[in-house]
Amino acid sequence: MAGPQVSKRIVALLAGLSAVLAAGARVAEAHDDRAIIDLGVGHGLPGALTVEGRLLEDEGIRPASGSESALDLLRTSFKTFETDEIPDARIAVEAAGARAEAVTDREGIFRARLAPAGPLPARLAFTARVVAGAEGYTTPVARGVLLTYEPGPGLATITDFDDTLARTGVRRPLRMVWRTIFGSARTMRPVAGAAAFLRALAEPRRPVLVLSGGPLNLRRRLYEFLALHRFPLLPLVLKDVGTDPARNLKYKVAEMAELLSTYPQRRFILLGDNGEKDPEVYAAVPRARVAAIYIRDVRGDRPDAARYRTSGAKLVRRWSEAAEDAASRGFLPASAIAAVRADEEAGR
Repeated sequence: MAGPQVSKRIVALLAGLSAVLAAGARVAEAHDDRAIIDLGVGHGLPGALTVEGRLLEDEGIRPASGSESALDLLRTSFKTFETDEIPDARIAVEAAGARAEAVTDREGIFRARLAPAGPLPARLAFTARVVAGAEGYTTPVARGVLLTYEPGPGLATITDFDDTLARTGVRRPLRMVWRTIFGSARTMRPVAGAAAFLRALAEPRRPVLVLSGGPLNLRRRLYEFLALHRFPLLPLVLKDVGTDPARNLKYKVAEMAELLSTYPQRRFILLGDNGEKDPEVYAAVPRARVAAIYIRDVRGDRPDAARYRTSGAKLVRRWSEAAEDAASRGFLPASAIAAVRADEEAGR
């Protein structure tokens, strides 16, 4: 969600407020004897499904109601970023009779690969449980969803998040930090038309994946936001907040390569904005794997600027413009254009 420098600014600011937040058990109540497995939405092809999650001490964070005070939001943001990870724990993941185990790293992160026998439904339930290495913690079994896709040629979509799906104002870092700390899923604003555009791109049974330089700590908040605004269910690839900001571009290029290899026969529609480095990230994708690149203009750039010519990206002001182009090229049905326009009108 945040840009490469913003995550560290958020952590630094929250650390500075820690004395205030820790003034009493009522303000910052610890849950040291309980842990949670924070799961992402899994995805992949039959025989090669990926599940990613994180084992953390339970800070008691609950979904936003919209009635929180500024102090409530500040406390939640503190708990969101000041996490206590549980490393070296063994996690067992099971789905459709298949089982895999993975060990959490120093940030509590694990990634497991499952190979259940097909055919598989489009949505597959899975469970994750601690089997060793988290002694002293009570950790409930976590339940998640895997999105499965058919092998073979077709289309898929990879999209950025900031100022592509949500109006986060990444070009104004201080304002973005303020909105993150004193905000919630219910205060975030979607980019008009984005939800309808992604719903159209997800049909029929096409992968749509979010690749963001935003912090992994915000995963639960982002899933709340996406559900509130009727986005399709989306796997989120987010960055560990401790990643060196100077390597943000390399991080996104490396994760992009991983996603391309997950769906080796598909061509990709790539969505982003020109507030940071999306055009440069997408320029690194082999042209044979690219169906189209649509960049939302948040800077007032010229469409023929060199950074767009290099990748063959189309600069758009609204997602309905991208939908029109995608429909003209046979990537979407013509009916999708009206749906995206209606979503834009509703969001104005």
